[in-house]
Amino acid sequence: MPDVRYWIGFNRVIGVGPAKVRALIDHFGDLDTAWQAVPYDLKEAGLDRRSIENLFTTRAKIDLDQETFRQVVVDREEGQYLGHPTTVLLEDGKTILIVYPKGHGRGEIVYKKSTDGGLTWSGRLKTPESWKTSLEVPTIFRTIDPAGKKHLILFSGLYPARLAHSEDDGLTWSGLEPAGGWGGIVVMAAMTALNTGKGHYMALFHDDIRFMTADGQEKYREDRKTNDRALFTLYKTFSYDGGLTWSNPEPILSRRDMNLCEPGIIRSPNGKTLAVLLRENSRSANSQIIF
Repeated sequence: MPDVRYWIGFNRVIGVGPAKVRALIDHFGDLDTAWQAVPYDLKEAGLDRRSIENLFTTRAKIDLDQETFRQVVVDREEGQYLGHPTTVLLEDGKTILIVYPKGHGRGEIVYKKSTDGGLTWSGRLKTPESWKTSLEVPTIFRTIDPAGKKHLILFSGLYPARLAHSEDDGLTWSGLEPAGGWGGIVVMAAMTALNTGKGHYMALFHDDIRFMTADGQEKYREDRKTNDRALFTLYKTFSYDGGLTWSNPEPILSRRDMNLCEPGIIRSPNGKTLAVLLRENSRSANSQIIF
């Protein structure tokens, strides 16, 4: 398990954000080594002069071993990878629900709860049996249907994309059921309420041909016979009943030169514009943004 101290440490360095942290991990192998590195090696890893100066200033001011009050362990299991958490904050501003796979990118869905803003966490909560069959990273969202009833929607991707829902703020859940005759990777990566009516939502995800249809794997193999790079497609889908059912996905963009995936949606302060951030999976280009 990565040492959380160094994640905390770099989070306190002005000018070192997620992209630079990723570059440091790629260069040094881990953040422990990066934290102890000399200026020349940090420059080789991609840090500019000011970021290096800020890192050394931060290192001189804090002792990460003594800052245990900043560390919260949500879960740990000997010999088991636990990661890819998705959370939802409920309306009281304190209750957080979290889901993540028991494995790297796939596996049984683990479900936990915090009632104090993440300072402490429950044990693993009971889930429906079908959650053990999840093939992807689960995601969880709050929705409100046209009648004003609140729901929690949990998704599990690949083919077919499946969802579960709760009508009592996560106390009880349905099993996973197909969302339609389609699938994708990290369904749904992002969701936002729309201004077109109560209970209207748009969600985004991506696929590389393999999981959109039942015969996607065969289509993918045929496609790669004539193409060196996979075709990544960003999809949108709509719900008009508070997230309980979803339309057939529609492509927004498809590209081979960049592996654009795992979208995140941010709405502008005036509510009129949506910005979608896209991760570039092949590491051959920067992340991208569309509006």
